[in-house]
Amino acid sequence: MNFEELSKIIHDIKQPVANIKVSASMIETAAKEETVDKEAIGRFCGVIQRSCNSINLLASNFYDIINCRNNLATVNYSACGVEEYITMYISSVKPFVDSCNVTLKTNISCGNTVFSCDYEKLTRVLNNLITNGIKYNTGEDKIIVLDLDVIEDNLVLKVTDNGIGIPKGETDKIFQCNYRAKNGKAVAQGCGLGMAIVKEFVDLMNGRVEIKSKVNIGTTVTITLPQGMVVALHSALHIKELDPDRIEREFATLVE
Repeated sequence: MNFEELSKIIHDIKQPVANIKVSASMIETAAKEETVDKEAIGRFCGVIQRSCNSINLLASNFYDIINCRNNLATVNYSACGVEEYITMYISSVKPFVDSCNVTLKTNISCGNTVFSCDYEKLTRVLNNLITNGIKYNTGEDKIIVLDLDVIEDNLVLKVTDNGIGIPKGETDKIFQCNYRAKNGKAVAQGCGLGMAIVKEFVDLMNGRVEIKSKVNIGTTVTITLPQGMVVALHSALHIKELDPDRIEREFATLVE
C-alpha cells in the first residue's frame, strides 16, 4: 500500500473520531443538567456506536488488503449446499436490509447443489456488494437481486441493483484501493476499500469478477468461482463464517 492510499485511510478515520468526540462532549453536558434528556443521550450514544463500527470496519478492511497484497491471506474451503447457505445468509442480513427499505430478491437456479469454497470470504464479498447496492441508491423503490447458479463446476453469482450506476470509463477503476466513482461521492460516504477487497478475495479463490453498469439504471456484478478442494460437508447452520457480529459491523453503518 503506497503513501497516497495510506493517507486517504487515515483521513477517513478522522470523521468518525470527530463524531465520537462531539457526541461524548454532548453527553457530558447533558448529564450535568438538572433534568437529564435520556432521548438526546440515546441519540449521541447511537452516533458513537455507528462511528465505532465505521472505525472497526475500516481497520479490518485495511488489514485484509495488506494481507492479500503481501500473500499472507489463506483460503479455507468448506462444502455446503448453495441454497442452504444463501438462505441462512439472507436471514442474517434481512433485518439490516429491511431497515433501509430495500427489497432483496434471490433466484437460485442450482437448488441445493453442494459447492466447496471459502464461505467466510464469499460472505464478505456479498456484504460489500449488497451494502454498496444500498448506499448508492437514491430511488424510492430500492431493489437488489441475487442470482446464483452452478455451471460446469463454477459458482456464478450475480448481484444486481437499481441504483445510481457507475459512469462509463470508471468501472475498470472501481477495484482500485480508495477509488470511488464521481457520482457516488455525492451520495454516500465511504473509503473505497469495499470493491478492492471483493477483487482481492475473488482473485485469492482463483475466480473472476465483472461489472456492467449504466448511470441511473443500476449495476450488475458477476462473480465466478471455481469448485474448491473437496472437503467434509457442513451445514450452513454450523458454518462459523456466517459470523453475526461481522455482518452486524458491515451493515450497521447503514442504519441511522
